[in-house]
Amino acid sequence: MNKKVKVLIGGLAVILIISIIVVGYYLKNLNNTITKAKIDDWKYSNKESNKEYVTKSNDSAGVFSVPQGQSSALSSKSTTSFSSKSESTVGLSVGGSKNIDNFRENIKNGYFPISTDITYNGLFYDYYFETGKQKESEDLFSPSYSMAISKDPISSKDEYYMTVGLNSNIKQSDFKRKKQNIVVVLDISGSMESSLQSYYYDEGNSIFSKLKKNKSKMELANEAVNLMIDELNDDDRFGMVLFDDGAYLGKPLSLIGDTDIKEIKEHILDIEARGGTNFEAGYKKGTDLFDKEILNDKEYDNRIIVITDAIATVVC
Repeated sequence: MNKKVKVLIGGLAVILIISIIVVGYYLKNLNNTITKAKIDDWKYSNKESNKEYVTKSNDSAGVFSVPQGQSSALSSKSTTSFSSKSESTVGLSVGGSKNIDNFRENIKNGYFPISTDITYNGLFYDYYFETGKQKESEDLFSPSYSMAISKDPISSKDEYYMTVGLNSNIKQSDFKRKKQNIVVVLDISGSMESSLQSYYYDEGNSIFSKLKKNKSKMELANEAVNLMIDELNDDDRFGMVLFDDGAYLGKPLSLIGDTDIKEIKEHILDIEARGGTNFEAGYKKGTDLFDKEILNDKEYDNRIIVITDAIATVVC
C-alpha cells in the first residue's frame, strides 16, 4: 500500500469519525427537543356556557348585596376627627376576631366604621412590643422576654410591660418545602368585574390606592394567579377550576415542567367575569382534580386555593 492510499484512507476515517460525532450531537439535541416539548393543556373558553351574562362594573347595586336589616349600619361620612397609629401595618392581623384593618382603613379615609369592625382581640393585637433578646440563640427553641415603659394616654402615668416570646436558631435556609399539588378555584362571577376600590358596606366609596382604580377584581385575581405560578417549581403540579353559576375545568392538574407556562398565563389573563356565584360547584370540581394516585403520593402536599370576593349568590 503506497503512501497516497494510506493518506486517503486516513482522511476518510477522520471524516467518518467527525460525521458520527455530528450526527450523534444532532440526534441528542433532537431527543432533548422532543422530551422538553411543553404542553398547552388549557381547557376553558369564555364561550363554554351558552348563557348570556350582563355585568355592571360601575353600578355597585348590581354587583354587591347587603344583608337585610343592616342598611342603617352602613358606614357614613363623618366629620369627627380621629387619631390612629402609624401608617405602618406592622402589628395588624388579618382575618377573624383579630382583624382591625377595616376599622383603621375606614377612619383613615374619613368614614365612620360600623360596630362590628372592631373587637377586643383586634384592639389588643393592634398594640404590642417586639419580643426577643438581641443576642442570637444557640438553641432550637428558647424563651425570651423584653421590657417596655409607656405613658398612659389619659393619666400620663408610666405603665410597665413585659412580653414573653420564643426564639430559635432555625434559619429560613433550613426549611425545604415538599412538592406541591396546587389547584386554584377562581371566582369569575359578575361581582368580580367591579373595581377593587368598591367596598360593599361603604357603598362604593374608595379606600384603596388610586393606582388600582382602573383594574377590576377579576384582572387583579388573574394577575395574582400568574404571580403564584412563577413561584412554582418544575416538579410541582398546577391545576385550575373556574366558577360562576356553574363550574368549569380551566386546566388539569399537571407538572409545571411539562406545561407551556407562557401560553397558560395568557389564557388566564383572558378570563372574564360573568354570571352568579356558585362556590360549592367550584369547590367540588376542584377536589375532583385530585385523583387517588395523586392523593397517595407522600412526596407532595395537596392544596386548594380559592380566590373569590366572597359574595355568594347561588346555593347547590
